[in-house]
Amino acid sequence: MTAQATILAALDEFREVGQSVELDPDLLERGQEWHTGIERFQVLIPLVGAFNAGKTSLVNALLKRGPERGLPTDIVPQTALATEIRAAEESEGERIELYGEADELLEQVDIEQFQRIEKEALKTGQPKALYAKALLHAPDLKQVDRKILVDMPGLDSGLRTHNAAIQRYLPLGSYFLMVVDADHGTLRASEIRQLREFLDQEVEFAVLVNKIDKKQTDADAIIGEIEKQVESAFGKSAPIRAVSAHSDDVTAFHDVLAGVDFDHALATFWRAPVCGLFDNAERSLHTRYSALNVSTAESDRLIAELQAKKEALENKLRSDEREIGRRYSDRAVDRVIQSVRDSIRDQARALAETYMASGQSAFEHEVNEIARQTLNRTVDAAQSETFGEIAERYREDIDGLNASYEQLVGSADAQTSSGRPALILPVRDAARNSMLTARGATIDTSKGVFAAPTAVVKVLLEVLIKALIEWLKGRSERQRQEEERQRHFQDLQMNIRSQVASKVASEMRAKVASHYSTLARDMTDQLRQHVGALVDGAEKDIRKSQAEVEARQQDVEQRKSALKEALGALTKAKQPIEALL
Repeated sequence: MTAQATILAALDEFREVGQSVELDPDLLERGQEWHTGIERFQVLIPLVGAFNAGKTSLVNALLKRGPERGLPTDIVPQTALATEIRAAEESEGERIELYGEADELLEQVDIEQFQRIEKEALKTGQPKALYAKALLHAPDLKQVDRKILVDMPGLDSGLRTHNAAIQRYLPLGSYFLMVVDADHGTLRASEIRQLREFLDQEVEFAVLVNKIDKKQTDADAIIGEIEKQVESAFGKSAPIRAVSAHSDDVTAFHDVLAGVDFDHALATFWRAPVCGLFDNAERSLHTRYSALNVSTAESDRLIAELQAKKEALENKLRSDEREIGRRYSDRAVDRVIQSVRDSIRDQARALAETYMASGQSAFEHEVNEIARQTLNRTVDAAQSETFGEIAERYREDIDGLNASYEQLVGSADAQTSSGRPALILPVRDAARNSMLTARGATIDTSKGVFAAPTAVVKVLLEVLIKALIEWLKGRSERQRQEEERQRHFQDLQMNIRSQVASKVASEMRAKVASHYSTLARDMTDQLRQHVGALVDGAEKDIRKSQAEVEARQQDVEQRKSALKEALGALTKAKQPIEALL
């Protein structure tokens, strides 16, 4: 039985059992939404790589579409927007749909119009849309059913363009394909950094070595060298396959797509939140069952105690808000900024070579990549630490709430009480659940504060570019005064270490600190809302049971039996999901 079928069957049982015992409508509604999301789940497979690596040409070759019918390709960059390749319905025409914030459909265009839009977006560096969907008629799209290819802008495309695409799909993509140019023979520094970012984010990937027809005699050596680079850099192997869009040799491309494990991706994404949904339902039934065993007066006392402890926690949170930024931000921001500064300094030689060989634009791009990837890694780590600090600070309050809750549910018999979920769930789990959408393959990072790396990079791009341009203007004046290349190179490295790294880091500090203070406040607000919802839910469950006692005293034992049976059914239905992965 597949993971998809296993989870769907469990959710069917969840609905049936929940309806039989009048489970909270919100839980039933969420179960139905997630059922739909799991049915529609699709694995996103972004193709990333440098300009002219041939990503779009590979997609066109895979779909057997020539230049006149395919996505835009040229000797200059053509991909400005991340473009999801999807099958159009037989009865519908081909089109490109452009989407903005909150997945809002902005407009529909044909491929020719899309080419003009892409060129304009690349020219201005400010595309109006965030991403696109290409709905095409292509038999081979049926062969990658439930797997959505995403044609990405080049690693060396404009800062806004590249960052928008990478930051959107890093949280969404279950599998990335890195396309490299066989002409280079090895992975370049930017490609290695991108693969390392995939590993930092625990994203699986494969490497497609394109244009191998130009290097037939050296093909094995090129593949072997790239395999060594991947193994050396990451301590693990990854699929490395040779392809050629020019000669339509995309067999290996087909093989890699076929090897992407849809079921594993679905289980990875959905297992934890669905188990959490079952936990919430079990807790609700435990509460209702236990409330049938105590008097109305005792129930009222327990409700009052829970509400009092919730109010005490809220008061503590409110008093902390004035100091929340300082308490949780200062050390975290110091570490983040120091990491950015150190990363730029560590790459000073490579950055100097980039500046001398390719100029200011390439230099800006490389610094941006180093800063963005460092931010993603370090802010995520700092965020995890802050979650821990907040949990520790409020542990006594949470333990008190649990103790009061246990006074009620502890009255249930051993069979029913065994393994019941705690009243308070971790804030991080609650946040993840809130970001799941019915689309199944999307975490909506615009709705939560928990996609901190994305948000930080977004607000810092203009600051970073401004700082670099100001410094480079001064550098240009000094550069013209240099007479010796080697001296120039050494001086450039020194200035990158002492000036660029410090300048970028100092320009970032205020924005990172402001964002992180907001992040910490939002974390505590999530805690407040979550505790409030759980306590209020417990009160509602207790009141529901007391109403049943008053209305049907003679049916209490029968009702208890039904609740116990429902608990057993939910526990049994959840077990196959827990066994996944």
